[in-house]
Amino acid sequence: MTTFILSKEQFTQYNARFISTKNLTAGDMLLNNILRNKDIRRGFTPITNPVKLNHGANEWQGFDAARSELRHSLRWARGIESYKTKFGLELTPEMITAIQSALEA
Repeated sequence: MTTFILSKEQFTQYNARFISTKNLTAGDMLLNNILRNKDIRRGFTPITNPVKLNHGANEWQGFDAARSELRHSLRWARGIESYKTKFGLELTPEMITAIQSALEA
């Protein structure tokens, strides 16, 4: 897991805005897990329905979709800017690299 060093003010601002945001995406939840140094699959449950699994569903389909969403948003300036707008979070290039490596683990 990756540890991010956010100042107390940054964390307080991020946490307050995260809690008050009404339209959180699965990618937002995944980013929150990474920033808090939690297991990145925390909050995601595997598909256990045998019918869905027999018809080709991926066991961790929700998690995989969230990971794909976060990866995609970190590739573009507009996606990175959305985290600043949404959470007041200034993602540095080092943080982006660390988040991307956490997603690969």
